[in-house]
Amino acid sequence: MSFLSKLFGKKPTPTRELKHPSQLIKGDIITLDDSFALPMQLKGQQFQVDNINCYQYQHEIEPEWVLSSSQGHTIYMTLEQDDELTLLFNLKLTKAQIDDLFDLDQFSQIFAQPHQNFTQLFNLTSATRTALGDWLASDYHQTSFAEYGYFHRQRSHYELKIQPNLTGEAVELYQLTDQQNQFVINIEVYEDGTTEVCLGRRRPLTDIREYWPAPDTHQR
Repeated sequence: MSFLSKLFGKKPTPTRELKHPSQLIKGDIITLDDSFALPMQLKGQQFQVDNINCYQYQHEIEPEWVLSSSQGHTIYMTLEQDDELTLLFNLKLTKAQIDDLFDLDQFSQIFAQPHQNFTQLFNLTSATRTALGDWLASDYHQTSFAEYGYFHRQRSHYELKIQPNLTGEAVELYQLTDQQNQFVINIEVYEDGTTEVCLGRRRPLTDIREYWPAPDTHQR
């Protein structure tokens, strides 16, 4: 059963114009393309926006949309601007998955020095590697090394624009990407030593095929 049928019973009457991922707020629903290029956690799925977090770096504020699917998957979505604006879908790994997936000697080198290439990053016998193969490339290079910023949990980019001095959690970002810039590994290290690892897929904005505004919301 889709989110739309569960939440509304019938197609909802739009309460505001919603045509771009940057406009998404809590409660909105999106439907993704059913392309075979997408991992099964994304392919043809409907997602509801559960929350919006933000990362604040020296010169930018990056919103993160926390999405939940009707299949029980949680996905973290951001927007990235390079030559063009793209979606980045992130799947967070558990500690057990991290320990199983990575060659831990190679993994530790990510934190040693910047601008490295990695061709044997994964444990070849890993069950996680087999299960999440659609999220993985064969080789990566480092694109961010200890990039310092702040993580604002359940605070939107709207709030930070109004109150730019809000205090967040200090975080260092390490990012790896493949040669085609389609696959990403994001590693976040917090002040208390907590380390979070996400596997990411960069995709075009057109992968969002439908937008459904949450009921009883106004234009922001």
